[in-house]
Amino acid sequence: MIIIGNVIINSEIISQNFVCDIARCHGACCKEGVAGAPLDLEELPTLESFIKNHLRFLSPEAQNYVKCYGAWAYDGQRRPVTPLLADGTCAYAIRTGLTLSCAIEIAFLAGETGFRKPISCHLYPVRIRIKPPYEILEYEHWGVCKNACSPKNTMPLYIFVKDALIRKYGQPFYLLLDTIARTNP
Repeated sequence: MIIIGNVIINSEIISQNFVCDIARCHGACCKEGVAGAPLDLEELPTLESFIKNHLRFLSPEAQNYVKCYGAWAYDGQRRPVTPLLADGTCAYAIRTGLTLSCAIEIAFLAGETGFRKPISCHLYPVRIRIKPPYEILEYEHWGVCKNACSPKNTMPLYIFVKDALIRKYGQPFYLLLDTIARTNP
C-alpha cells in the first residue's frame, strides 16, 4: 500500500501488468455489469451539456433514451452512474462491428468537446473507493479483462492509466507514484 496525500494506492496497481485488449474483449466493460459507470458529481452538468450539444455522437437508441430519461441515472445505492440501455449497454457506448467504444471519447478525439469521458471510465480497471478522508485506488479484478493481464503484457497498471491518474490527481501526484513504484518494485 502507498499513501500520497489523502489517496491510498493498493499495491496491485503497481504490481499488476495490464494492457487493454479491446480486439479480444470488444469493449465489454461498456456493457457488462449491474450498473453504469460511477460518476463524480462535477461530471453531471458536463454530461448534460454533452447531450445538449453532441447528441449526434450517440446511437439512435441512446439519443431517444437520454432525451426521455436524462444524461445520467442512479445505481441501487443512489449514486450517479451512466445510464444503461435496455440491453445493459452504456448509453454513451457506440458499436462498430462487434466492438463498443465511448461516444464521448470519440467526440473528444475529434476536437468536439473538452471532456474526454467520465473519470471512472478513463481510470478503469482502477476504481476509486471513498473512505473519508481517503480515496482508495483499487484494481478491480473482472473476467472480461483477463486478456489484458496476459503474461506477455509488461506494462504496469499504473502506467496504463497514467493519463487518467494525471487528469484526476495531477502531474506531481503521478511523478511521485512513478518514483515510488520504480524504487520499490
